[in-house]
Amino acid sequence: MVTYHGMVTYYITAVEIDTFKGQPFVSRVLIHFKEGDIVHMGEIKTKDEIIAMLEDNLIYTATWGYAGARWQKGQAVTCEQCNKQSYLRTTIDNQLTDNLFRLLPLANMGL
Repeated sequence: MVTYHGMVTYYITAVEIDTFKGQPFVSRVLIHFKEGDIVHMGEIKTKDEIIAMLEDNLIYTATWGYAGARWQKGQAVTCEQCNKQSYLRTTIDNQLTDNLFRLLPLANMGL
């Protein structure tokens, strides 16, 4: 992946969900660098890599808008600590489709 300097924006479009002590969590994601209106090809990153990226970057979920044929920005992705574990989170709102657990599964994409 190319390294960009300064605050940049990324979109997460697919996730892999695992469980730890019976609790589901996002373990890997498909993340894309966003440059203006261009959303670049995605790359698989682990939860820990995304948490590190959150320090210097803006990361959002994104869903494909079929009507407009473009990616639509969703919820901001944040990190939450619980029982000494770090988890990726989005704000729960009335639009479930753009929350992390509602994104496409990586397995459906052959990844």
